[in-house]
Formats: sequence, structure tokens, C-alpha cells
Amino acid sequence: MHLMYKEGNCVFDHLNEFLGCFHQLFGMRVKFDDYIFLLCWLNTLLDSCETYRLSLTNVASIGIVTTENVKSGVLNKKI
Repeated sequence: MHLMYKEGNCVFDHLNEFLGCFHQLFGMRVKFDDYIFLLCWLNTLLDSCETYRLSLTNVASIGIVTTENVKSGVLNKKI
């Protein structure tokens, strides 16, 4: 829960590290719904990622947030 994105680092690498943490939890049979996953992910980002954060929040507000939304958003940001 203390994982934070560091300015200048690759956001894609940060996502992979974040997903690795969640996969460890899943391996211990800890379950999170997609909304909790999203909140944890958004909490790791800096204020400089506000546009990306807002776009994911808007997607979540209509009930279609998934880990795939998060991954595709990161890939779009990277490109």
C-alpha cells in the first residue's frame, strides 16, 4: 500500500510492479473488486497524472472499470 509512482520513471514499469503486488495478494486468496483495485492504483499516482486519473474515474462512474481499462490507459499514456 506504500507503492508510489516516482516522477520520471516509466509508468508502464510502475503498473507492472503494482500488478505484481496484487498478484501476490491474489495468490494468498485475497480478493478485491475492480473498484477497490482502481482506488488503490489511483492512490499510487502523483498529481501530475491528474488527467489520466480523471479519465479512469469517469469510466468508473458509469460502472465499466476493469484492469484492462487501467492497462490500456497506461499504454496510451506511454505512447
